[in-house]
Amino acid sequence: MKKLFLLIAIISFSFSMIFSQSITVTSPHSGDTWYKGNPYTISWTKTGMMDSRVKIRLFNSTGSTKIMDITNNTANDNRFGPWTLPESVPEGRYIIRVKTVDNAIHDDSDIFSVSGPGEPSSIVITNPMETGSYSQRGDLNVEWSSSNISGNVRVEMVEYEGSHNYIIRSSTPFNSSPVTHSIPETTAPGTYRIKISQGTLEAFSGRFGIFPYTPPGVLISSPRGGENKMIGTNLSIIWGTPHLSQDVKIELLRHGRKIGTIKSRIATRGGYYSWKAGTIEEPGKIALLARGGYSIRICTIDGTYCNESEGTFTLTNPKGIWLFKPGKNEILDIGSMVKIKWNATNVGGSTLTMDIMWGERHAYRIATRIPANRKSFDWRVGSFLNGDIGFRPGLTTGCKIRLTSDDGISSLSTYSKEFTIRNSGTAKRRKRK
Repeated sequence: MKKLFLLIAIISFSFSMIFSQSITVTSPHSGDTWYKGNPYTISWTKTGMMDSRVKIRLFNSTGSTKIMDITNNTANDNRFGPWTLPESVPEGRYIIRVKTVDNAIHDDSDIFSVSGPGEPSSIVITNPMETGSYSQRGDLNVEWSSSNISGNVRVEMVEYEGSHNYIIRSSTPFNSSPVTHSIPETTAPGTYRIKISQGTLEAFSGRFGIFPYTPPGVLISSPRGGENKMIGTNLSIIWGTPHLSQDVKIELLRHGRKIGTIKSRIATRGGYYSWKAGTIEEPGKIALLARGGYSIRICTIDGTYCNESEGTFTLTNPKGIWLFKPGKNEILDIGSMVKIKWNATNVGGSTLTMDIMWGERHAYRIATRIPANRKSFDWRVGSFLNGDIGFRPGLTTGCKIRLTSDDGISSLSTYSKEFTIRNSGTAKRRKRK
């Protein structure tokens, strides 16, 4: 009786082994077109214990007529190729049969078409782009287009000049783009590329970075503190907003107190803004004073997440001069002594030429080689380098003082506001320049 039970158990196990074995051809797919002269990969899956070697045949679409032997003996490892479809195969509809060498297990592919010859096969990865950046625990969308291929492709993330390699899809249909990859926190930070392959056909994306996971928030990388920017020049503001999709606003602080708004709304995905230093959005505050203690604050629009740049930076006045005296509509008497005044910043050892002008053609040289840093000059009204100007009695309106650089520096040029010279008639006419 024990022998009978043992025999029944062996038979039952044998039947279960037989019926649990299977091969399923996964490429080519139904409706695929394979072009003569192009390389293709034949793929399949298997379950259960079976022969470790298979043979592969090309049959007509009904499976009744063998067209050719593709291989008589290859590893039963789920893929074969790349195999170049011969030019000799007639155009038409076919199947591929994968069978174990011992003839115990087999399966036929879906019906596919043979055409050609066609254009060379190609894969082009359109995302991720060069210099992209992604975080652990974030999503990476892989997108590609292809030409003259069918079947499945392999999608991997390979480290650039490194040894880390992560399989995103070991086998996915060639037309399954896009594929979303959720980056595990165990992924090593570094520079990577996406590799999509089918046999010897390979395509690579541009390089992108994988960074350690950081909680949601605003990270400011520029300015870093210590910068000294001239008003009117550009200062780069650079930030990141990991795991946030809200727009942000950029504010200017001084000693921690808000001075004004640089940008009231900007897309968080931008991460870069070129600021014309000294300008803010609030009306009436076009330029700020040259001084230190400034910093940048970036917040989400709802104010949930904010961060302030490290350290502080300084704004300085640009190189230039600004005449402010004589003042607008001021009246100067011939022969009186007046002080012509101007402001100057970052002028070094520059010197200036001073002229008195009015009307469209009148100009007289008052002085040359005036140190720009002196910021004032004593002038006897009506005098110039060669004597006195012959003003007619009465009022001469529309007069201006002009200061220009002796050494041709274009930023050192300025005019006063219009003023009036009053002549009682006692001044004598002298030589004109």
